Amino acid sequence: MQNKYQYIYEKLVKVLPNKPWIKAYSNLMNGGKVPSLPKLMSNMLVYGLHLYETKAHFLKDHYEKGIVAESMSTCNAFLGIYHSLEKDNQSKLLKRFQSSFFSQMICAPFTMSYLCIFT
Repeated sequence: MQNKYQYIYEKLVKVLPNKPWIKAYSNLMNGGKVPSLPKLMSNMLVYGLHLYETKAHFLKDHYEKGIVAESMSTCNAFLGIYHSLEKDNQSKLLKRFQSSFFSQMICAPFTMSYLCIFT
């Protein structure tokens, strides 16, 4: 699984070299305070990418592994759609995806996948 995640991450960084999730995670930390679990969960994409970047080989438990898996799955879906589009539409999708790092996501289990609503 690590090889798949590494591949997804490398492709994501090529599309988003400025890594907006780093700034978004910094905003979550709010001056060094540890964010609450609900706040981290509502920012699953940011938190999962942060966990992958900082301790991919040392994930402690199923919770952390699940967060990284969900983030990578989301990024993989984005990349698949992104690369299937023409340049104009790629730019539009990229802007929308970048904004997801700074919006709260409310995810609710919906069968085997997740239904996500950006607020």
